[in-house]
Amino acid sequence: MGDGINFENEKHVYTISELIKNNKNIASVDSKTIVQIGRMKGNIKIGDKIFKITSKKLNDEIKNISNRENIKIPLSAKIDIFENKPIILKVSTIYYKDSFYCMNDMNICVKSDVLPIQAKNQPITKEKVENQIRKTSNTPYEFKKIEINLGDNLFIPNISCLNELRRTALKLLENKLLEKYKSEQKNISFILPKANKIHNNKKISVLFNLLHQETDYTKLKNVDDVYVPIRFFAKKNFKNILSSIIDNYNTYVYMPTIIKSNYRNIILNSLEDIVSSYNIKGFVISNIGDIEILKKYIGNYIFIGNYTLNIFNNLSIDEWKKIGINKITLSPELNKNSLIDLCNRTSIPTEIFAYGNIPVMNMGYCLLGNSNKCYPECKAKCNSGQTYYLNDRIGLNFRIIPDNFQTVTTIYNSKITSLDLNDVNCNYIRISILDESIEEVNNIIDSFLNNKKIEGSNYTNSNFCREI
Repeated sequence: MGDGINFENEKHVYTISELIKNNKNIASVDSKTIVQIGRMKGNIKIGDKIFKITSKKLNDEIKNISNRENIKIPLSAKIDIFENKPIILKVSTIYYKDSFYCMNDMNICVKSDVLPIQAKNQPITKEKVENQIRKTSNTPYEFKKIEINLGDNLFIPNISCLNELRRTALKLLENKLLEKYKSEQKNISFILPKANKIHNNKKISVLFNLLHQETDYTKLKNVDDVYVPIRFFAKKNFKNILSSIIDNYNTYVYMPTIIKSNYRNIILNSLEDIVSSYNIKGFVISNIGDIEILKKYIGNYIFIGNYTLNIFNNLSIDEWKKIGINKITLSPELNKNSLIDLCNRTSIPTEIFAYGNIPVMNMGYCLLGNSNKCYPECKAKCNSGQTYYLNDRIGLNFRIIPDNFQTVTTIYNSKITSLDLNDVNCNYIRISILDESIEEVNNIIDSFLNNKKIEGSNYTNSNFCREI
């Protein structure tokens, strides 16, 4: 009860308000139980698939977690109430490990103008005083210890003065904490780098996710850098193609997002053969583990940080620069304003994924092993020229690229990302290619160089125009 569901041919989300088993209304059932759900109308037919969209149980747990997030700061209080003397309230923080509020000098003392007098009927009690002092529900504080020094048979003409004392003390304590924090932080500053000059001479980087034997890559035009996945360098039948690419363009080894532990040594050996056999310019690293694998080459080759490093700010860029990164590809999850700000102020060259199907998942498993009947022994049938897709429930096709080098499958978005980078001051434009011909690649490059955005029903802005 309370879960949200969706039917195969309906966009509407229904909330389960009636759950019936054996003609009895019930609140929940275990999986694999046949039940009736009522009061749902629409394009619903026998055999339609049902999808669970929301969970009432999880939502309730989230609410409970949210309610527990308001952790109170523990305080102690001492209040003196004597005849014809100002009421004095002293408040101090209580030490506990790792708390910002455990400074020894966090003490506040406040006095009231109201003077207690002798009571004629009902004198004030310690319980009444304590109840007034403990009223901190709308503040981040709570009193764990309260010491009350109360004279005999006293009456406070205006009992609300206790509330005013408490509020004043907590406000002064808060101000004191903030002032202390500010004084400790006065030597810490973050200065934004000066904005870079706007340049329109963007360079072009092309990532070939696939290489084809029949393609003449020397016909590429206006390309500065070419990225080739490492698995192609490990295949002898691609040696001539790789040599022709390297002879004409700055070529980089594109490291995989996933490197399985049992393939680490194979990749290390492949790297030795690659750097000795090919005149590559450097590497595109896809995760922080690549730094460990490639550390011996830092300084001798150019290192490009891939978008999979999820770079969102200048602090991250500066850290990667210290490690040895020479160029950074900004996260495709950033919107236009964030990209503009980062490109204008970053300290190293920037690249943006401007065109192509972005991978939505990399998995350490071959989806084709069963269908191609090549499991457990890989016969590389996926290299036969066939094209594979995952088809979702609304008919969209997600391209699958198997990597028999280490049994990793990449699933690409059904839509092609295409961005308008006219106002973005990046140094490089990344164009990611799957099946496009060389002629199509050249047309794509011309569009970007001439500030013409590629549009259509098969294209998406991704997060470019969204708020983050």
